[in-house]
Amino acid sequence: KTSNVSVFQYRRLKPELDRLTQAILDLNKNHFGFNLHETNDNEFINYNEYGVDGQYEWHSDESVYGASDIKLTAVMNISTDAYEGGEYQLFLNGELTIPQLKKPGTAIVFISSIQHRVTPVIKGTRKTISHWVTGPKLC
Repeated sequence: KTSNVSVFQYRRLKPELDRLTQAILDLNKNHFGFNLHETNDNEFINYNEYGVDGQYEWHSDESVYGASDIKLTAVMNISTDAYEGGEYQLFLNGELTIPQLKKPGTAIVFISSIQHRVTPVIKGTRKTISHWVTGPKLC
């Protein structure tokens, strides 16, 4: 189950989202070097909730805008209770599990064209927010 975060939830999470946005911008400046569009409070954040058997198959994040590309993907764990399964994986010369993302409050930022997935949740509920940063289309 995924959905956009409501305005109320967004306002409640705003301090964390501001820190996440600044971390994304710092990482881009120091490691990625993409030309990014300016972020603002009108952008949506995706709320992701996975119950037992919830998963997300291999995919990359594609842009829906003709004049821009999604450059970076950020995912933050906002789970309030422990869960089993629901591992976050990237595909970089094989499957790479990111165990650090199981800790609430942790985040990962990566180039959006990298394939990634969430393995099935076995017990509990996994909750994350996802945010995408765009920039001019590479053509």
